[in-house]
Amino acid sequence: MNCTEDRETIELLRDGTAHLVCEPPTAEEIEAMLAEVPRERERTWSRWAVAAAALVAGAVIVTTLERPERGGPPTEHVQAPVEEKKKPEPAPEPPVTFTFEDAWKAADHLWRTRRWDEAVTMYEKIVTSCRTEEEVAKHAPRAQMRIGECRYRQQKYHESYRAYDAAVLKYTKIAPEIAADAAYYRYRAATALFAAQRNQENEKRKKEAREAFARDFPDHPRAIDLNYYAGADRAASGDALSAAGQAEDARRLWELAIVTFRKVKPASTLHEKALARIGETLYKLGRTDEALVVFRRVLDEGRERKTTDPQRRASRRGARAIAVCFSARCHRRREAWKEVLAVLADFETTHGKTDEGRPFVSAVKVERMRAFLALDRVADATKEAEALREKSAKSRATTEAARLLGRHLFDAGKWEPAAEWLEAVVAGSRGVTADDLAFAGLAAEKTGNLERAEERLAAAVTKRQTELAAVHRVRDEGWVDVDLATYREALARVRKALGR
Repeated sequence: MNCTEDRETIELLRDGTAHLVCEPPTAEEIEAMLAEVPRERERTWSRWAVAAAALVAGAVIVTTLERPERGGPPTEHVQAPVEEKKKPEPAPEPPVTFTFEDAWKAADHLWRTRRWDEAVTMYEKIVTSCRTEEEVAKHAPRAQMRIGECRYRQQKYHESYRAYDAAVLKYTKIAPEIAADAAYYRYRAATALFAAQRNQENEKRKKEAREAFARDFPDHPRAIDLNYYAGADRAASGDALSAAGQAEDARRLWELAIVTFRKVKPASTLHEKALARIGETLYKLGRTDEALVVFRRVLDEGRERKTTDPQRRASRRGARAIAVCFSARCHRRREAWKEVLAVLADFETTHGKTDEGRPFVSAVKVERMRAFLALDRVADATKEAEALREKSAKSRATTEAARLLGRHLFDAGKWEPAAEWLEAVVAGSRGVTADDLAFAGLAAEKTGNLERAEERLAAAVTKRQTELAAVHRVRDEGWVDVDLATYREALARVRKALGR
């Protein structure tokens, strides 16, 4: 056998589908290589001859696309090392024929197992594999919707928005019902994106998405849900104003949010969740008794009214999670610590395993910690803090848990464990304050770690000065900040002990 006498190989080389970048080996070398190929693959020896020739000679064979008459999917680039001769790799198994049924099974399995990136890749393959109008209408819109939801669950809201936007623009004519759903979820993604990144561009995107949905699909079942999201927007704006110290403006928006939430009709799948958000907003306004009444109603109605609608069931799960979490906060405000623990009992098993309840798990652990510390159940509080630290060492919840536990231990004069937890607060990346640095420094001083104490107290002084400058209070003539004075006094004491 000789490589140049193989007609099929010559054709491949001639039409550019494959080429050799060096001289082929001798016929004897090719025969030796082919002798290792199983006899049942005899019909494909011509292509093995090309591969064997390239491998033995240390060459590279590049195969792009099979010609249409030979069938099969495009083959990938194959490259052999150029330094030494190697035996050819075993022949690959024949490619599996693509079917939409298999692709959907694989994609949905990835979806169920929360392997979002892989699921997106498979759904994208389904979209791009559609060739006929029938295939596009049957598969592409649904797959595009799944892409949007995968990205939403990953909190990649901009990518989610783009995926839903593509579904609206491409499939309104061939799949109007799915396009209408996509328009609704496009608004949801825009709302989440604005909540994550509050800027004018995202605010405009959210407004346009809401107006487009209301205008183009006024009869859609979710059109009545818009009041819920309008209320959520006002509540979130109130939260932002409250954080900025604009209490009166925040209260005004919270009141407007309650009015808007009450416009959500019982027919809406978000009715129960709107009710829970009313209770949450009442809590923020300081109307604790009214809030508790609303939360009891949410929990009672959830038990009494049965439904098979998956969207309403999801709304109820979310409403119950909100009701439980904020009921505990209401009891904490009253310092009714046993009631706090009773409300939060088994939250992780009853609510925390659902998509709607999972975001509240960390906050629930912190609330439970507060109650344990108030009842001087330090061991139980420590277990909660360790569970949070194991899950995420630098999350906001973990930082808050370490702060609560560290300061409780500091006040109890337990310097070693206090120093450990207070240092964990400083090591966290979320919301470290001048007080946090000062407590870590004071705890280090108590344990004899004066070098660490000096470092933390100096940082506390600098941080406090920055905090004061931010609110312009250092400009008030004759005004003295007690905390800053305390930090400086402690720093001077440590430096004196160090002989500085």
